[in-house]
Amino acid sequence: MQGRKIFRERKQFRFSLSEAVPKHNLYYRLKEFLRLDFLSERTKAADRRA
Repeated sequence: MQGRKIFRERKQFRFSLSEAVPKHNLYYRLKEFLRLDFLSERTKAADRRA
């Protein structure tokens, strides 16, 4: 049995926050100076309790 497929064009949106925020933004500049990787380890314990 043969049929016809109705083609419907779909728009696909791709959004990346890191691409949308300019590189001279305050948060990018803070990231250069602050080491915040310790937060990940400290908050894991809080995640387990919740």
